[in-house]
Amino acid sequence: MSRINILSVMTVFIFAQIVGAQGIDLTVDQSQSLATISVLGGSDDSSITGNAVIELDPTSEPFSTARLTELNLTMADGFSISLLGGAAVVGVDPNGASVFFIQVGVAGTVDGMNQFDQTGNLFGVTGMSMIDSIFGDEVIDLSTVKPVAFDIIDAQIDVKGNDLTVTAMVDLDFDFEVIGSVATMNLSGPIVLNGVLPDDVLLGDVNCDGEINLLDVGPFVDLITAGEFDVKADINEDGAVDLLDVQPFIMLLTGG
Repeated sequence: MSRINILSVMTVFIFAQIVGAQGIDLTVDQSQSLATISVLGGSDDSSITGNAVIELDPTSEPFSTARLTELNLTMADGFSISLLGGAAVVGVDPNGASVFFIQVGVAGTVDGMNQFDQTGNLFGVTGMSMIDSIFGDEVIDLSTVKPVAFDIIDAQIDVKGNDLTVTAMVDLDFDFEVIGSVATMNLSGPIVLNGVLPDDVLLGDVNCDGEINLLDVGPFVDLITAGEFDVKADINEDGAVDLLDVQPFIMLLTGG
């Protein structure tokens, strides 16, 4: 069967829903992730919990690009900060405040040190904060605080076997109203995220970009027409790349 005929047969079966890029789940390492919260000269520390998702292209070293597509950070210990010589205290209960992506930035190029920048991010905060002062108590809904633009710079990727670690620094300034005036709450510190890389062989990823999509169709068809072998194109894992792999390859493309 010619290359053109194979392409025609596959086109008949390929639907609009195509498998997207693989996301690798990450979990915040609470023992190594710490945020310092500062307001009007006072400060307190909190360990961080949460999760994230990273897209790597490809999914094995050397990486070309990287992007965190989800990031949710929770202040596990909360915080309590004394203000105005003790005249007021602003605080959040444990697990009472979280920072998260509102807008995901663009993927960054991974350099020779396995570092990348991710620009164009927008962060929001949610939860409830209590201000206890001589002027009375006040509750702040943190979800009303204006989102903050922040570029992640020099995020570090480390790989040991299939274990993946991503380390990033955060330094976020959120403005909110306290005791009748605008104050800035700064949150800064290291965030360490752990995950597991997928196996090296991703069946269907014939062009080796870490994804299964229409860009794999041409290389897949070329292997069949040339009678050549590639383990990523041997979808039915019978030791050959031939027409018997076409239907299971289509199933991968369409998520079936």
